Amino acid sequence: MTPISIFIEIPEKRKAQAQFAFEMLLQPLKCRPVFLHNREDLRKGLYYGTQPQTSSQILHLPYIWPEDDLPNMRLLEIRNQLVPIVYAHEQPYDLVSSAFFWLADVQSRLIKERDVHGRFRYKASFQAKWGFEPLPFVDYYRLHLQSKMHQMGLHTGKVDWQGHPFAACMTHDIDHLYKWTLRRWWKEKRPKAALFQRIDGYEKGLSRLLEVDEQWNLKATWFFKGGANAPEDHYYPLHAPATQDLFQRIVRAKHEIGLHPAYFTHAHPAYFQKETANLRQNAPTNITSVRQHYLRWDHGHTPQLQQENGFRLDAGLSFVDRDGYRNGTCLPFRIFDWCKNKSTSVWEMPLCLHDTTLMQYQNLNAHQALERTHFWLDETKRFNGVLVGLWHNVIYDTEEYPGWATHFEASAKVFGTSGAWCPTLNEALTVFLTS
Repeated sequence: MTPISIFIEIPEKRKAQAQFAFEMLLQPLKCRPVFLHNREDLRKGLYYGTQPQTSSQILHLPYIWPEDDLPNMRLLEIRNQLVPIVYAHEQPYDLVSSAFFWLADVQSRLIKERDVHGRFRYKASFQAKWGFEPLPFVDYYRLHLQSKMHQMGLHTGKVDWQGHPFAACMTHDIDHLYKWTLRRWWKEKRPKAALFQRIDGYEKGLSRLLEVDEQWNLKATWFFKGGANAPEDHYYPLHAPATQDLFQRIVRAKHEIGLHPAYFTHAHPAYFQKETANLRQNAPTNITSVRQHYLRWDHGHTPQLQQENGFRLDAGLSFVDRDGYRNGTCLPFRIFDWCKNKSTSVWEMPLCLHDTTLMQYQNLNAHQALERTHFWLDETKRFNGVLVGLWHNVIYDTEEYPGWATHFEASAKVFGTSGAWCPTLNEALTVFLTS
């Protein structure tokens, strides 16, 4: 990691936020920020503040950060793409506070609108308001900063994805192990045969996910429920022989097991702790990856719960109603803790492609959804990033999810033939931090 000297001359309450932004901007460039306490010590490096710099050895990054955090957006062309800079005057632009805006999910604090499940949606976002899909804006900012750094002779590097230009991670949420529970059978007034048939679409999906991942050499991360606490949850016993057999098949395939906490756990410490303990007690491997059920998130609770329960990474911060990068990056970043005004120890692996988003919320057919797979793979490759996709086992129930399995199998093939490295989430994060 190349050390980069930085002096920050801004209001004290913003310094921790600016340091977080610098760390996340520079990490993928294999640079380590060294924050100086005295302006006179800055001989060569970056200055973030309001005082113009006259030395050619110091890159001045202007400070424009309103007290109320409300955007004052201007467009800047970076690599032939018009990109919204969140905080700007006519000139100049503040790349640091703008990066913080996306990475710390400031907009979800400014905009109070939520759906029936309490989720912040794309249609309420500034991306939608400004007419942009969720592109990796922070990664464009990084390219612009990197160019300026190179002009003054500062060395940067890039992530080495095991010799590949980018990474693609397959993930699966296991909300159901099987379709026909007694409650569902009774509710839908189904014939008895439905209850007693040996294999249904959900169960078939478990085997098919494994087979397709193996066919294209994808090492997937599988998220399992640790409990149930709402009608939106479906309980299945982790200690049961069928579940234990599935765990062993996943481990033999060198995949990863993670936790998919139930509906109310995102803001409920006791539920979260109990479900974490349940999976860790019954799974044959260490559990350090997590994704919240229904992608529910509460900035006042969820980051702390994940950190306090020993999770290394999350993979669920995304828009449920639009594919893309909600937090403006296709690279891992630390989750920011608004309660403590500092980053957590938990890394976010940004979720980009989600079968329910594409096929249900966006109402795409399999062909249209596959076009989105191609688009985001190309965009992620441009930034030497990591694309995370999610497909459920239930998609193999053709009655409920017609065409969804077709999209999964086609996407898995594209992942495997794209030139990407296709590891588990934890493997990808380890390489990102150590390469």
